[in-house]
Amino acid sequence: MDRQIVYAGAIPLETDLLNTNKNVMIALAKLSSVVLGTSTVVNGFAVTPTSPASLQVNVAPGEIYSMASIDASAYSSLAADTTHQIMKQGIVLDSQALTLNAPSTNGYSVNYLIQATYQDQDTNAVALPYYNSTNPSIPWSGPGNNGQAQYTARKGAVVVSAKAGVAAATGSQATPAPDSGNVGLYVVTVAYGQTQIVAGNISQYAAAPFINMPTMAQIQSQAGTAFAAGGTAPTYTLTPSPAITAYTANQRFNVTFAAAGTTGSNTINVNGLGAIPLKQYAADGSLVSGIVTAGMNSDVQIVGADSYALLLNPLPVSPLSTPGMFSINAGTVSGNALTVGYPAQTIAFRSSTLTSGTPSVISAAAGSLTIPSGATLGTVSGQQSTVVLLALNNGGAVEPAVVNLSGGVDLSETGLISTTAISSSATAANVVYSANARSNVPYKVMGAYYITEATAGTWASAPTQAVGAGGEAFSQMMSIGYSQTWQNVTASRALGTTYYNTTSRPIFVYVSVSGSVTGATFVVNGVALPIWIPNTSSANQGSFIVPPGASYVVPAAGSVGIGSWFELR
Repeated sequence: MDRQIVYAGAIPLETDLLNTNKNVMIALAKLSSVVLGTSTVVNGFAVTPTSPASLQVNVAPGEIYSMASIDASAYSSLAADTTHQIMKQGIVLDSQALTLNAPSTNGYSVNYLIQATYQDQDTNAVALPYYNSTNPSIPWSGPGNNGQAQYTARKGAVVVSAKAGVAAATGSQATPAPDSGNVGLYVVTVAYGQTQIVAGNISQYAAAPFINMPTMAQIQSQAGTAFAAGGTAPTYTLTPSPAITAYTANQRFNVTFAAAGTTGSNTINVNGLGAIPLKQYAADGSLVSGIVTAGMNSDVQIVGADSYALLLNPLPVSPLSTPGMFSINAGTVSGNALTVGYPAQTIAFRSSTLTSGTPSVISAAAGSLTIPSGATLGTVSGQQSTVVLLALNNGGAVEPAVVNLSGGVDLSETGLISTTAISSSATAANVVYSANARSNVPYKVMGAYYITEATAGTWASAPTQAVGAGGEAFSQMMSIGYSQTWQNVTASRALGTTYYNTTSRPIFVYVSVSGSVTGATFVVNGVALPIWIPNTSSANQGSFIVPPGASYVVPAAGSVGIGSWFELR
């Protein structure tokens, strides 16, 4: 900010003090506009009934911040400055009472708008003592001893007023618009014959520009962002304080739900702005049973202004003992998500919808399961079931399987893998069906779809195929060495020939050669690996890992021949 400079022994000027005040005002104005913006905002000014109640209301102290000229008129010796606009602060330190009258027509009511505006006010006019050069011991009263009173303060003031609307039949009366330069704060409704104004007659003006900034203490305690949801499902309410005046895209609140949600459409109404859908994901407006539980805490974000409110972290997280392994008890499919287990967990799929008889394809097909006519899954006649697609890791090869969730099935590490065989003729809902009977096979849940049985235990129209997923989906459970064996491929390998890892998992290659190696290296996907290790004076050995799909070659260099070639695959 700008500062005045004065010197010892120099004659002080009134402009030194005036400019000091002006510089401080401008500095605070610029700081205020950085924090609050340049639109008019207010703080305080709560409107309440008098005690005892009457046809007056009390307006509490408050502040207004509004853009105005630096000085609309001369500031003592400083000229007016209407060229530059700054954010000015108006302050009211005392409560004030406003009198409102009831309409004179029976059955009529009138709305009063309590409004406020900023004003510069020159106040405290007194006759100031001036220096009398002819007789310094007797000062003049006013300039030139004319006795004229002069203003001694320029205040940033707030003018609060009540603007009456047009009286009309009760229920049809309208609130007047704020006067030019004013902002609306509250609306007070007074009916014919009314002699007392009570709290129920007072409401906040819809466009009131109250400051909605939390204090530092509120930020530290999350008092300005964490709130308890009122109401009960399916209609929740939320009352943040300070209140928001409109829904805005990406507004976020931390919400604790006192009451559990219901299955289906649920809504939330923030500060009385209107009920909007409460969703667990964008594709659907319904909540699945168990998603919102009593006492659950979740961030809720407004999406697309007032389109809907999205639960950002609605699901409790359970630790998984093994990646990709978790329990599924009963399950439901909605939109493009499968909700399963307890506590409830949602698995989202890439397909836009999961429809009857159409499997959810997750990635490139690596296998398919043709379901024979009459295959049984043990459900009740005519009921729609949720069928989950599993991709099995059968010794490194992807093999699809399906299981019906309607009867409940444990797909945990100690459930399916250790104790439940995978059947090629499933007859119960909790038995996994695949083309081949398997046991102790690692798997991943890859998708789900609906299907309806015509008769108990028989699919009405079995899908032609249940499509599996590409090998990349198994990266967590396909570490090298797991379910792999050493294979002697010496007879089928030659030096200088390029081979490919056609499996979906990394393989480990060991090669030994006889003879003298000169400058040869292994080459994997075009990358040279100089890792020959001398075995004897006339023999060398080496090993390397080949990623899925990668090429590999052992060049012929020097007078060498293959001693042995083993691959772990």
